[in-house]
Amino acid sequence: MFAELYLHASVSDRVDAVVRPADQLRPATRVLLKRQPELALRMLGLMSSHLRVLAGQIEDLTVKEVETRLANWLVKCCPNPQSKAPVKIELTTDKRVRAAELGTVTETFPARSPNYVSKS
Repeated sequence: MFAELYLHASVSDRVDAVVRPADQLRPATRVLLKRQPELALRMLGLMSSHLRVLAGQIEDLTVKEVETRLANWLVKCCPNPQSKAPVKIELTTDKRVRAAELGTVTETFPARSPNYVSKS
């Protein structure tokens, strides 16, 4: 179960925990969830919101153009996207990392966004 990662911090079990069916949960986890059913509901909520984020990322990568993905990414970086005041966004990650997040290559930025300023 995905949320079991939060209950048991063992790094070596991370992959197993993500793909483990509910009937294969650790005994301690099963006992904890039976004693505290609200914890199971919170875990389910976390997994649900994580699934929504992943589904949105898949939709962005498969349906939207690079310019749209870049614009959405910049909006997400804004502290207050509803404000009309100018905002300076500091690019703290490498250009290759940003390109990977947006599902493109580094060469796309200068080719499609001439005003794009890279920090890398």
